[in-house]
Amino acid sequence: ICMKFSMRLPNHLLLATGIMAFLVILPSVLFPLMAGSAYRGLNIGNYGDDDTGYLAKGREILQGNPLGNVTMAVGKDGPDPHHVYVEYLWLIPLRALGLADALDIVILYTVVTFLAVWLLMIVIGRLVYAWSGNRLLAVTAPLMAVGGYTFILQYPIRVSPFTSDLNMFGRPVMPAFGVLAFFIFLYCLDRSLTQMNNRRWLWASGVALGALFYTYFYAWSFAFALLGTFFVISVARRNWSAVKHLSIIGGVALLIGSYIIFHIVSF
Repeated sequence: ICMKFSMRLPNHLLLATGIMAFLVILPSVLFPLMAGSAYRGLNIGNYGDDDTGYLAKGREILQGNPLGNVTMAVGKDGPDPHHVYVEYLWLIPLRALGLADALDIVILYTVVTFLAVWLLMIVIGRLVYAWSGNRLLAVTAPLMAVGGYTFILQYPIRVSPFTSDLNMFGRPVMPAFGVLAFFIFLYCLDRSLTQMNNRRWLWASGVALGALFYTYFYAWSFAFALLGTFFVISVARRNWSAVKHLSIIGGVALLIGSYIIFHIVSF
């Protein structure tokens, strides 16, 4: 995906978004260096208990433990109560290669978060360029979406009505992967609705939406709300081909996500 996007967008988009992604994860890089000999292998919780919770969950996956309880030695049997399984994409292959004990979970998640934030901005830039055809807007929009609030509105006085934390996309796993997966779905949906004769984008949209079930609850629920809005508009306009198109996308997604739906209902 990254290579395909890079061929159609200006090269400085890759550079600008790469720099922004590095600024986002910079606190996680600097903390061990600043802590020096006092560092014990786990970064301070810049985002409350969430980031340390994701790191603990990653270690549990590497050790092959169930995710019913990632912080204690009891109550581990059962599925992840948050139904977030995106970490398996990079942790299971590493465990299969026998690298579980050799990996530093903090370094691994810092690198993975950097790549996720970088790819997120590339996807946003590609989507904006597809909508506007404006290369400058395609570069500035993802930079503002990810770093505009933290690095512009909060600078030089870091005062926020919501939080004084660092850039939220620097937190391990979420929200970077949830937003990335949503924008990949949004890009596929845009392509499928503008190229309705191209079945490839139809199935890609359904698969992308179904994959959201395994990424983040708020990602797939918001995506279905968006899909439902398009469905209602299409019915109101009596655009029956679009209604059928959207129904297939939703049906494929529900089929893929049925495992998560079952566990949510029976939890």
